[in-house]
Amino acid sequence: MDSGEELLRILLREKNVSSNSSWENAIKCMESDSRFESVRSLPNRKFIFNEYKQQKSREEKEEQRLKSKIAKEQLEHFLNNDPRVVSSLRYRQACDEFANLDVWKAVPDDERRDVFEDIMLEIKKREEERHKELRKRNREVFRDILDSITDITAQTTWLKAQQYLAQNEVFKKDPHLHAMDKLDALEVFIEYIEQLEEEEKQERRRERKEKAKQEREIRFAFIRLLDELHAAGHLTSISKWQNLYQTISSDPRYLALISQPLSGSTALDLFKFYVEDLKARYEDEKQIINEILKARDFNITLETTFVDFATFISEDERSANLDGGNLKMIFERLAEKEREKERSRLRQMLREKRKLEQALFCALSKHIDIEDETSVEWDTIRPLICDEPAFNAIETEDERIEIFKNYLNSMHDTCLHHHKKPKNSKCSHSSHTPTSLTDSPPVSSCMDPNSIDLGELERKRRQIIEELRSSKR
Repeated sequence: MDSGEELLRILLREKNVSSNSSWENAIKCMESDSRFESVRSLPNRKFIFNEYKQQKSREEKEEQRLKSKIAKEQLEHFLNNDPRVVSSLRYRQACDEFANLDVWKAVPDDERRDVFEDIMLEIKKREEERHKELRKRNREVFRDILDSITDITAQTTWLKAQQYLAQNEVFKKDPHLHAMDKLDALEVFIEYIEQLEEEEKQERRRERKEKAKQEREIRFAFIRLLDELHAAGHLTSISKWQNLYQTISSDPRYLALISQPLSGSTALDLFKFYVEDLKARYEDEKQIINEILKARDFNITLETTFVDFATFISEDERSANLDGGNLKMIFERLAEKEREKERSRLRQMLREKRKLEQALFCALSKHIDIEDETSVEWDTIRPLICDEPAFNAIETEDERIEIFKNYLNSMHDTCLHHHKKPKNSKCSHSSHTPTSLTDSPPVSSCMDPNSIDLGELERKRRQIIEELRSSKR
């Protein structure tokens, strides 16, 4: 760079030639200085002058911008820190209030309004934050005060709570609480009362739960008593409450159960449930017993007693947990099956005997005259029927004679029913009581009389009489 041009530029700066100065004014400021002659060419002088003006203009603008920025910052700082500036302050009021302040006048009106409005937004935001924090603080302190007053319960009214607050020292000395919004205070009070109510509910639930637990323990203790009675063989699936009441009622566990309030199963209920559970095991235990009987090839007979049966079953380890009542019922069921088989066998024998008697009756009817009793003797009749199949089908002579007598009795009974009885009638036998099939059925002494079908005997008797009458005709 030419030293002469540099000297001219330095001269322009020293003379502080402004960016809006004309060439003529600049010459007047510099012509007396020898450095002005360092550039002799006029075009070069103007070129350097114009460059200087451009640079100066940029510097002035930057300086003005910085100055304006600083003024705005100072105004922002003032507005942020002056206590007179609140969110309710209007720009017109601020102009009247701060018109004589340099910090206010240093910023042009249009820019000052923008700065003011921006600061108002920040102030409003800060006030809202402070209000929220103060509100939160007041609610927390107020809640703590309510919690510290022991007289306030879930049943305390708002009016009564205000009387307690008026006597509280912490509340009286706190100005923020006095300025606290009444709705906020009421809302905190309601929340506190709801909390107390919930705590009371939880306490009542805890008490009920504890009470229910104690009642369950008492019932479990009573069930253990039933377990002990069952293990000892006193309680089974066929046990009755009245039979075990004396034993149960003397135990403290029963007394503890009946002494608690009536809420839940009673001792009788638990006893019934226990017996029902034992009965519910019947099918499973029946299967176990059947497996034991089958595995050891044991058959129940009419002579088998329950003691014999129970002793046999107890010899198998699978019987350790069997219920005595179920064991008794299973034995009775099996024994009843055997008794039914025996009854069926006796009925079959009776039917066979009747058939034999009827066949022999038919053979006798061919040789006995119902009107002539003098010819009716066994020794007389026997040779006549000894070759009959019916005669040979009966094994013993005593049975044949008994059937013969029954036949005669039935014929005599028929005679009494169909003829008038004069004093000296042949059909009148005062020394002999007639016996009919209905009165004396042809069964052996070993037969069970309860198993005889009397209606069937009467029907057969009438059928035989009709056949005899038909043959006589």
